Amino acid sequence: MKKKYNKSFIFFVIIVFIVPVLTFILTIYTISLKNKIKDLKLSINDLRSEVVLDSIQSTPTENMHAVPSYSLTEPNVPKINYELKDVNYYNLLSVASMSIESQSGGHARTMEEKEAYLQAVQAYKREIPFMISKNGDEYVLYSKEFTNNDLNSIYSIQLATYSNIEGAYVACNLLRKEGVAAYVYKGYYTQSGKEYHALMLGIFTSRKSADTVNASLDLDRIYKIIGVDVKGRYIRLMDFEPRT
Repeated sequence: MKKKYNKSFIFFVIIVFIVPVLTFILTIYTISLKNKIKDLKLSINDLRSEVVLDSIQSTPTENMHAVPSYSLTEPNVPKINYELKDVNYYNLLSVASMSIESQSGGHARTMEEKEAYLQAVQAYKREIPFMISKNGDEYVLYSKEFTNNDLNSIYSIQLATYSNIEGAYVACNLLRKEGVAAYVYKGYYTQSGKEYHALMLGIFTSRKSADTVNASLDLDRIYKIIGVDVKGRYIRLMDFEPRT
């Protein structure tokens, strides 16, 4: 009878004390494992975000894969008190607008070097979006305050299309550091209305000028700078005119 009592007491102790303790320990261990798995997933995602995927296409189609998200917005260019005598094409290009949006207004004009520099400096000081392009001895200046009174066309060479604006900014910035007149054109697909971001090169007021530059591009050099094959590039008629 005493042995039976002892067995019952031991069983009671196991049920009342030991089982809850084991359950508590297992719960803590499970929570710890979940946290470790969560941290591992975050580490994997961080690693993936550092890999540059080949998601660029030469024409704006809607079946593009997303470019990885860079922690980059349009660069904040340091404010410089330019005097006209200190200005050259490359420092103007470095402070020109990084992107131009479709139907945002403005136009481009062909100018002599001194006039182009003067107009660009004025736009810069007044914080008016502008872009400058040198095509041989010809200077073309886009300014958002210019109007297309003569209904002239503007052309540009589209190098690649990105679904992600950060990726386009990265490529544009790399080209500008090499003195290439690159900018990002923000457009919208006709059917869906979704935005895309095209990497553009140069601004031209005639198709002939655009053809000449396009034919002479050093594609290998561009590839070395941005790591993208731009053999599928094409000349594009630009649309900056706002809709009324």
